[in-house]
Amino acid sequence: MLQHKKNLRYLFWFTSILIFVYAGFRLLFALNEQDLGRKSYQEIIIDEQNSPFQSNTYKEISKDSFVSEYDFKIIGYRIGQDRSSLILKQDNKEFVLYKGEQLANGLRLVEISFPDAEFEIGGDLFKINLKND
Repeated sequence: MLQHKKNLRYLFWFTSILIFVYAGFRLLFALNEQDLGRKSYQEIIIDEQNSPFQSNTYKEISKDSFVSEYDFKIIGYRIGQDRSSLILKQDNKEFVLYKGEQLANGLRLVEISFPDAEFEIGGDLFKINLKND
């Protein structure tokens, strides 16, 4: 009888450990399948960090021209030593575009240096003044 209780206790512990390990693996797989970083921006932003330029002359355009031509409104920016980014809005969605990234329409953010943001599309370079109009 005592041996039977001992065997039941080992069986209980073994089953508990198996359930714990199974739950841990399921949690790891679930977290691994999720793209926690930038999932909502993935359909509109393509990483094109090292594509060559065709020209070095910049054409200056206003924020209003940018909105009307590319259908994105610049609502904010962050300038840092390592990573700089613009916050863009299209309809009711907001997107973060980092330096070197490209929108689905081919517009790529080249550089942000206050007060200008520099873009490239199809080899043409242009600047937008970030100061409030």
